Amino acid sequence: MAEGGAWNALVAATGHNLRRLADMSGRETQVQFWPYAGLVYGLATLVSMMLTVIPLTDVFVKAVQQIGEAANRGGNAQPEFVKSPEMLAPDFSSLFWPMVLVDLVTVLLLAAAVARRLHDRDRTALWGLLPLPSMILGLVLMPAKMPIFAAQAAPDPLIQLVMLNNLVSYALLITLIVLTIGVGTSGPNRFGAEIIVAD
Repeated sequence: MAEGGAWNALVAATGHNLRRLADMSGRETQVQFWPYAGLVYGLATLVSMMLTVIPLTDVFVKAVQQIGEAANRGGNAQPEFVKSPEMLAPDFSSLFWPMVLVDLVTVLLLAAAVARRLHDRDRTALWGLLPLPSMILGLVLMPAKMPIFAAQAAPDPLIQLVMLNNLVSYALLITLIVLTIGVGTSGPNRFGAEIIVAD
């Protein structure tokens, strides 16, 4: 697809999905779904990465300050974080509500489109709820795990539960992606007529 064609497909898919943001009925082709879903996911990832830059920048500044102080002491002086690495552990606790907001907006922007895409594959929209339980568990565990990550290097049962939940979340998300990837059913199905999108 030419560069202009890809841009036009993205604009058309985005406009189509934003107009039908609350409409979970009917069907959605791959051409209508994937450019929009990729855009939403890409923007959510970019915003999440930008949010994590703030605490990581704080860690970098602390490290540089401690290196400078050690250099001023002279001799074999080492920065404080060499003796106590947990001093540089980033504090991600302030990111809880912003990350919840990013996740919520992402889900709201994709929910109807995923439902229609599943309908095109002759599947009920309930399949779209597959990753939801592990996402909710992740949000519940997030505030509890922040202090543990910052202060503890040894494995902890809560950290292990968080890691297991992350693996389950990815597996369920990949399953949902696989369910939405294939070509839709040919001809009408129980969710409506086949949609033909002109190139």
